[in-house]
Amino acid sequence: MEEEQKEIIERLKRQNAYLMQQSALFVKVENSLHHLQSALDRQLRRINLLNQFNLEVSETFDRKVIMRRAIEMLMDTFPFEQGVFFSLDTTAHLVADTVIGYNKEQEQVLFNARWPMDRARM
Repeated sequence: MEEEQKEIIERLKRQNAYLMQQSALFVKVENSLHHLQSALDRQLRRINLLNQFNLEVSETFDRKVIMRRAIEMLMDTFPFEQGVFFSLDTTAHLVADTVIGYNKEQEQVLFNARWPMDRARM
């Protein structure tokens, strides 16, 4: 009888060890699935934003409207508080074309500034 109890205890210990391994594996898989789902959700949100952006800007040819919407979309997607789009003018200088998130004084400084392309490459 004592031998039988020892065998039962040993069998239960083996089963317990197996269940602990399975439980650890389950936690690992669940964690991986959570990270994958989060990544897929982020990617789907970006795809939806790009689709929405495409629909909105396809109705206009106004470059400033398109740039403003692009900055807004980027600020909604990423943790940005400010955004500037630059254009290249006819004298090969970068000029601020669209500005979001700056106060009026900062906007004026940006709109009045010009950066030569050779300096902008640095």
